[in-house]
Amino acid sequence: MTLPSSELEAAMGDLATYARFAAMLTQTPDGMGSARELLETVNRRLGELVAEPTLSPATYSQLVELRDTVGAHLLASASLDDVVPDRARQLLARASDTVLRNASLHARSA
Repeated sequence: MTLPSSELEAAMGDLATYARFAAMLTQTPDGMGSARELLETVNRRLGELVAEPTLSPATYSQLVELRDTVGAHLLASASLDDVVPDRARQLLARASDTVLRNASLHARSA
C-alpha cells in the first residue's frame, strides 16, 4: 500500500502555494524573512512526507532530493544574508522555483 496519490497531490499543492508566496516575497525589500519562514515550512513538511513509510521508492527519492535542495538553499542564503543580500534573495527564489517545478511534476504524474 502506498500513500494515496490524492494526499500527496494535496500536500504538494500546499507546498507549491507556500513556494509561490515565498517567490513573490523575495521580490520585495522587506520580504526576505517571510520568504525564508515559508521555505522553512516547506522543508519541514517535506521531512514529514518522506517519513511516510508507504511512499514508493521513486517518490521517496524525489522528495528527499527536493528537501535536500531546499535545505541547502536555505542554509546558503542564511550565510549570505549580511554579506551579499542580493545573492541570498536569489537563492531563496531558486528554492521556490525548485519546489514549484517539482510540485507540477507530481501533479502531472498523479
